[in-house]
Amino acid sequence: MLLGQRGQLPEDLKDAFARSGTSHLVAISGQNLTILLGLLVAAAVWAWGRHRPHYFVLGLAAIWGYSLLTGLAPPVVRAAIMGSLWLLAGFLGRPGSAGTALALSAAAMAGLSPELLRDVSFQLSFAAMAGLVFLAPLLVGWGRGLLAQWGWEESRSLLWAWDSAAITASATLLTLPIAAVNFHRVSVVGLPATLLGTLSLPGIIVLGGLSALGSALWSPLGQGLAWLAWPCLTWLMGVAQGFAALPLAALKVEGVGPAWAWGYYGLLAGLVAVARPAVRDWLRASATGLLSGASSLGRARLTWILVALLLANSLAWGAFFTLPPASLQVYFLDVGQGDAVLIRTPQNRKILIDGGPSPAVLSAQLGQRLPFWDRTIDLVVLTHPDSDHLSGLVETLRHYQVKAAWEGGRAQDGSPSAVDAKTGPVYREWQTLLTEKGIPHQQAQAGMLLELEPGLRLEVLHPPPGLPAGAFEEEDNYGAVLRLTAGEVSFLFAADLRVEGELYLIGQAQSSLQSTMLKVAHHGSDTSTSPEWLEAVAPQMAVISVAEKNPFDLPSPEVRERLEAKLGADRVLLTSERGTVTATVADGRLAVATEK
Repeated sequence: MLLGQRGQLPEDLKDAFARSGTSHLVAISGQNLTILLGLLVAAAVWAWGRHRPHYFVLGLAAIWGYSLLTGLAPPVVRAAIMGSLWLLAGFLGRPGSAGTALALSAAAMAGLSPELLRDVSFQLSFAAMAGLVFLAPLLVGWGRGLLAQWGWEESRSLLWAWDSAAITASATLLTLPIAAVNFHRVSVVGLPATLLGTLSLPGIIVLGGLSALGSALWSPLGQGLAWLAWPCLTWLMGVAQGFAALPLAALKVEGVGPAWAWGYYGLLAGLVAVARPAVRDWLRASATGLLSGASSLGRARLTWILVALLLANSLAWGAFFTLPPASLQVYFLDVGQGDAVLIRTPQNRKILIDGGPSPAVLSAQLGQRLPFWDRTIDLVVLTHPDSDHLSGLVETLRHYQVKAAWEGGRAQDGSPSAVDAKTGPVYREWQTLLTEKGIPHQQAQAGMLLELEPGLRLEVLHPPPGLPAGAFEEEDNYGAVLRLTAGEVSFLFAADLRVEGELYLIGQAQSSLQSTMLKVAHHGSDTSTSPEWLEAVAPQMAVISVAEKNPFDLPSPEVRERLEAKLGADRVLLTSERGTVTATVADGRLAVATEK
C-alpha cells in the first residue's frame, strides 16, 4: 500500500479490488495522490480554517514527501506538480486560477515529453486534478447548501464527510471514461467503494510509513505500529471484497471508444458551465478580454498573432499525431524494387531492416511515420549488401543518429562482407560512415538475440557462425534472416534467402521457424519460397516487397500461386498493389492495414 508494490497480493484479492473499482487505491497513481491531497486539505481546513497557512504547508509536505517515498514515480510527480499549483492558487487567494495552473502544468509536461498525451497514467492524473479543480467546488457548495438548509452547517464532522465524498466523487467521475476506454471495464460500485475505502488511506499511509521507520530503529516498535495499521488495512480489504461480491459489481464495456469519452466530457463540461457561476463569469470575461484586446492591438497585429498561434498549434498537433504507438507496429515500406522494414515498439525503439534502392523514397517513407524531431534509430540491419537493400541506408546513416548496426553477408575470419563490383562503391561508403560516426556494428550471426522490451525480442536465425566460405554458391544465402517475436505473434524476415539456404536453415534450426507473418524472400522470385519452406514457416500472412512493372516480372507467378493456395489470395500482400503494409500487434492480436 505504501509503495504500490502489488506483486505479493493474492489473485483473489487483486480481482476484488478490480471488480470493486478500488485498484487505484493500492497503486502508485496520480488519482491516489489527488484523493489523499483532497482529504488532507479538507482535514486541515476543518482543524484550522483557511485563514492560516497550515493546510497549504501540510498539503505540500504530504504530496512531496509521499512522492519522495515512492521513488518519484512519474505518475506521482506529475500529480504532485498539478497538486502543488492547485494549492498555491488557493493559498494566494486565486482559486479561480487553478484551472489555468492545471492547464499550464499539463502543457509544460507535454511540451517536454509529447508522448505523455497517450500515457494512461498521465490522463488519469490530469482528469483527477481537473475533477478537483472544476467539479469538486460545485459538489462541495451544493452539499454545504443542503446541510445549511437542514440546520447542520455547524457540524464539522458532517462538513468534512461531505467534502471528502465530493472530492472522491469528482476524481472518480472525471477518470471514469478513461478507465472505460483503456480497460474496457467499469465498476458500478466504484464510487461508494472508493469513498469508504479512502477513509482508511490516511491511516494506512501514515501508520505504514511510521511502521517502516520504526522498524529501522527498533523492530518491536515497528511491529507495534504495524498492528495499529492492521484495522485500517482490514477495513480496506473488507470494503473491496464486500462490494466485489455484489451482483453486477463490474460491467464489461467492450466497444467504448474515444468518441464516447469526448461526448461524456462535453456533456459534463456543459453541466458544470451551467451550474457554476464562476465558470460562466470566466467564459464571459475571456470573451470580453479577447474583444478588447483585438481593439487595442489593431487588426493587422492581431492577424499576425493569430497566424503565429495557428502555426504553433498545427505543429504541436502534428507532433502529437506522429507520437510513438501504444502497440508494436511493423511497416513493410513501399520502396519500389527493394526491401525496407521499419519496426516501432511501444517504448519507441526503432529498428530499420534494409533501406531499399532509393534514399529519397526511404526518407519520404520514414518522414511519414516518424515525428520530425525524432532523428534516432536504435538499430539498422543490412541483411546483405545488394544495392536494393543497401542504397537507402547510406543516407539514413547521414541524417539519423543510428545507435547500432548489424550486417549480414559472407564473412571470413572477421573480414568485410564479399561485395560484387556493382555495389562496391555504395558498400564502401556504408563502411566509411559507420567508422566516421563511431556506430557500433557487428556481423549478424545465428544466436544473436536482442530483448527490445518485455515479451518483445529480435533474433538472428541465419547465417550461423563459422560457416565455411564455400558453403553456398550464391551470396544471397549468406544474408541475415531475422525473427521478431511479440508474445504469440511473430514475424520472419527472410532477406533474399534462396532455396538452398532455406533447406539449410530448416535442417539447422534449433527452434521452430513458424511465424505469423512472412516477409517473402527475394521479392517473390522463383529462386525462393519452396514448398518445404512454407511448410516449416507455416505463415498466416505474407508480404512481398516489389515494384510495379519491374524489369524482372516479379513476383514469380508460380510463387504467388503457391502462396495464395496455402494462405488465400487476400492474405498475400504486394507493396506494388497495396502500398506500405502496416502490421499492428496489440493485446496479443495482429491487425494489418494497407495504404491502397
